[in-house]
Amino acid sequence: GTPRLMFASKAGAPGIVRLLLQYGAHAGQADNAGNIFALICAVGGGHLEVCRELLLARADVNQVTTVGRTALMYACVLGHTDIVILLVEFGANIERVTVSGTTPLMFASKSGRIDAVRYLLLMGALTDPVNYGGKTAMDLATEEGHAEIVEILHVAATQQANPNP
Repeated sequence: GTPRLMFASKAGAPGIVRLLLQYGAHAGQADNAGNIFALICAVGGGHLEVCRELLLARADVNQVTTVGRTALMYACVLGHTDIVILLVEFGANIERVTVSGTTPLMFASKSGRIDAVRYLLLMGALTDPVNYGGKTAMDLATEEGHAEIVEILHVAATQQANPNP
């Protein structure tokens, strides 16, 4: 079964989420498979205020699914930059990798999420990590035809390689 907190998070109901948390719901509770949790449900719907309620209730911002994905990775794929910012402010690891070696920057780059890419780079995300398929964020953006992201990543990679010009 799916806990009520997950339903309320997915529905984008911050008031209900707040009540459930006050009545003892655990902010980090996962579904029976251990693969989805309330924070990811809120991220999936783009529900910024629900994400904030869960994080204030001490949901683990770096909790991972069975394949190693975090809420930040989902926010990057979906292009919820406001949530990306919130998660990073609450300590999300911008260099965490999945079981396939994929970083949040790679997810944002592949998905064409320019604002998320810019923010992650501003926060110090590295451009040179390679996933287990041998690809960097720039490779993934190139494959998907995201020219502006490729350009942004190229500039960032050059700056990271030569920090003191």
